[in-house]
Amino acid sequence: MIKFKTMDVNELINSSNGTDKEYIKWEKRFEIGVPLIDEQHKSLVKLCNDLHKQLMQNKALAQTDWREAFINAIKQGSEYVQTHFRDEENLMKAAGFADYANHKKVHDTFTQKILTSVSTFNDASIVTAFQFVKFLYEWILSHIAHDDKLFARAVLEYYKKTGQQ
Repeated sequence: MIKFKTMDVNELINSSNGTDKEYIKWEKRFEIGVPLIDEQHKSLVKLCNDLHKQLMQNKALAQTDWREAFINAIKQGSEYVQTHFRDEENLMKAAGFADYANHKKVHDTFTQKILTSVSTFNDASIVTAFQFVKFLYEWILSHIAHDDKLFARAVLEYYKKTGQQ
């Protein structure tokens, strides 16, 4: 498993990271070599950065209207899991990826986090919104940069055999 340094939520909230800076930058190491999946992953990085930027702007301006940005991120996250996980899981099954069941369980955990965020939105605070940003950040660093690479080889071999991509 990849080790990475991450801030706790209080450090994130109180950080001096300006509103013009990306919280997480798309890097080559996140690519798995499957264009459809890589593009979807880039959209998740953008979602994480957009929410972080909006929360930091609200914090910097001492505004309390962060809820719209948070609900928008939750909606986008919900749409993301429906499309992205379906696409990934279909590719894994088609390629005969041996660890499909475990990978799907990890996807199901992410989906549950999104559903929990939706169901508890009315009780959410700005801290909850920053916790969601942190969750997305850690997902990108652990799941996308590591776990998804584990099925990529099987999918790329499947593409070679079937002449697809």
